[in-house]
Amino acid sequence: MMLWNHGVLTAGKTVPEAFIYLYFFTRACEIQGRAGNGPHHLPDQAAIDTTREQGQMLGGAAKLAWPGLVRLADTHHPGFRE
Repeated sequence: MMLWNHGVLTAGKTVPEAFIYLYFFTRACEIQGRAGNGPHHLPDQAAIDTTREQGQMLGGAAKLAWPGLVRLADTHHPGFRE
């Protein structure tokens, strides 16, 4: 959800899942913003269906990505847990 003058709000069953949703939503907005107002290519139905299926599995990616993100935070910001 995008909140007027406040930014993005995501929710998930867990913190890692909500973070993954936030990350990919933010990336999608950045990509769409870079596309600008130029001519747009509309994907075919097969690409739309594949993207929908992949998006439904996105929450599961949190289980794989979260431990690595925590290790990255430990490396670059050792006191982040305090």
